[in-house]
Amino acid sequence: MNSNYSIEKPMHILVVLMLLFAGLFTLGCVNSIFPNVSTNTTIIGAPINNLTGGINSFALSFYNKLSDNNDNNIFYSPFSIYSALSILYEGTNGTSRNEMTKYNYMISNDTLRKDSFQTIDYALDHDSGDAILTLANALWIDKDFRVLDSYKYRAKTNYGSEVNNLKFDNQQESLNQINSWVNNKTNGKIPTIINEIPSFTKLIITNAIYFRGKWAIAFDKGSTQNEIFYSPDGNLNVSFMEQWSFDENNYLYYEDEDVQILELPYKDSILAMDIFLPKGNYTHNYTHKYAYNYSSNDSIKLIRNFEGELNKNRFNYYMSNLSEHHVEVIKIPKFKFMETYDCINLLKSMGVKSIFNPDSSDLSNIDGKRDLVVSKVIHKAYIDVNEEGTEAAAATAVIVGKSLAPKPISEPVHFVANHPFIFIIRDTNTNTILFMGRIIRPVYNK
Repeated sequence: MNSNYSIEKPMHILVVLMLLFAGLFTLGCVNSIFPNVSTNTTIIGAPINNLTGGINSFALSFYNKLSDNNDNNIFYSPFSIYSALSILYEGTNGTSRNEMTKYNYMISNDTLRKDSFQTIDYALDHDSGDAILTLANALWIDKDFRVLDSYKYRAKTNYGSEVNNLKFDNQQESLNQINSWVNNKTNGKIPTIINEIPSFTKLIITNAIYFRGKWAIAFDKGSTQNEIFYSPDGNLNVSFMEQWSFDENNYLYYEDEDVQILELPYKDSILAMDIFLPKGNYTHNYTHKYAYNYSSNDSIKLIRNFEGELNKNRFNYYMSNLSEHHVEVIKIPKFKFMETYDCINLLKSMGVKSIFNPDSSDLSNIDGKRDLVVSKVIHKAYIDVNEEGTEAAAATAVIVGKSLAPKPISEPVHFVANHPFIFIIRDTNTNTILFMGRIIRPVYNK
């Protein structure tokens, strides 16, 4: 270790990430966490492209680790996790910094990183009545712990972070304040993010993102009915939302021999949900013109095969090849659930190990010493997709496989999501993935 640093008993940074996702959205007036950023800021450009590339690479890499040997539903906010890790990244040095740069796809240039986050957070953060998207960050510092002014300055300036001092030895009062902040920032969808503060904790970093948006074309509640969803566990009888359109009701759509992709826009918004529905062999149910039957084994194989080939280049290809088509039938299951992830093992499997090891962790840009180690990384995410819209919250590789070729489409599209699928919510201006998930078994928890 560098002899210029004093070595003391490792203290702990508790990095708390939280996510909230909601399904109703509209673009409108901005209430930014960066009040001094000019409204003339260029949204599309080198800073944003670099940040979007990093977030999306992180999103897909994190998804691959989450889905590995996992046949459950998935939902998380890569934007939330990446934002909180970026605040932590401001405090790294040496191997810890190099690992996060390489495996978490962080922007190493300080000026570019600052400009990117200020610009994208300002562009996204808004509340217009029909839609709301809010972003928030906070540092929670133990009263007896001295954090470098330069670190607090970067957290506030680059990320609009609040800085709060607490008495962590008064654990209940500290928990109440942190959980109250989370509850408030996620509109009550995530009331609790942590239940205890481990011994030697000196700093807690929190990030919150909340979204609620209405579909541009709402689903009629009267058309919702139970139908079969083909899950790995067998056939499930679940509530499907439906849209039928025999006129020119166009959506952005892509199809090839492997996948159907449908984009559902939110009302007056730059945000949209994209659903990736793997294709495969199925039997046609001749009792219903638009019913397609899959076996349980086929349903999990389809999603597994598609996941194995989904990388950043392929994702960018799909998004750039969406085009307007007449979608005659849309059937999507309703779903509402919450997920909690302890992210340390996931981040280690991605290659980030130093910050969790007392012998190698270098977070000296936080307090000027090498005495800190990350002890927890917690992420909670909530989503509700229904007839009106969505509500959610949360605390370069070469393409491998077959070449891609869009399928010529001459007839109206039927999009029936009756087997496992992947979905994202993204900013269509910058192509940034804000939320990502997978439905294996549709649930609508009350």
